[in-house]
Amino acid sequence: TVVGTGPGTGKTFTMDEYADRAGSTVRVTMSPSSGNLMAMMQSVLAALGVEQRRLSKADASAMVVARITGRRMLLVIDEGNWLTLESIEQLRNWHDVTG
Repeated sequence: TVVGTGPGTGKTFTMDEYADRAGSTVRVTMSPSSGNLMAMMQSVLAALGVEQRRLSKADASAMVVARITGRRMLLVIDEGNWLTLESIEQLRNWHDVTG
């Protein structure tokens, strides 16, 4: 699901409220410095509790998939407007692969 509205309309507040009620939600906030593919994957891995280390893109992606497959959780990306197309496609791939 994608939500896109103007700034200050309550997207982050709504996401936090949902996470408090639903539980098992991992939120990652993007920024200009985390928009490229590797930085985005490192941010997601950190939010999933994976210790930071140097990984290839393929290994980092596989690690994310391993962490979220079979778990009843929601991965939420806030400030996704900073992501590159490659990063957005990676998120889409994770969704497709993990169901």
